[in-house]
Order: sequence, then C-alpha cells, then structure tokens
Amino acid sequence: MHRAFSTPGDGSRVTAGRQGVHRSIVVGAGAGGGMRGQVPMVCDDTDIALLALLQQDGRATYQELADRVRLSRTAARARVQ
Repeated sequence: MHRAFSTPGDGSRVTAGRQGVHRSIVVGAGAGGGMRGQVPMVCDDTDIALLALLQQDGRATYQELADRVRLSRTAARARVQ
C-alpha cells in the first residue's frame, strides 16, 4: 500500500510504501502555461540527478550517467528519453 501526500509550497509529492519514502515532482502540469493536452511527468530523485548531470555535461554517455546514479545503462537511457 502506498500513501501519497503533497508537500505545501514546492509542488512535490511524497509517497510512503514498502520500499521507503520517495519524493517526486510533477513536470509539465503548469496552470495555464501553454501546457494544455500534455500529460504531467513525475520525476523522482534519480530523474532529478540525471537532469543535473546532463546540465553539467550534455555529452555524457548513458553508461557514465548510469554509473553516477547507480542504474544500468538501459535504465538510465529509458529515463533520459
């Protein structure tokens, strides 16, 4: 069973379940910001770390990203795409 609740003010969501507590943010769900018809995407801490790494080095390979966030190359590639 998962329990989700919002964290006031920062737009994030905290989910508690069997595997611990996870914080995520929702991207693409702007209120009237020209995002109509788009599906919001939930980003967890790993996604945020991947985005930060790509901002630092946009030419990093999937293997380099995967090593830094402790995922397989395939999982890192799927999250980036």
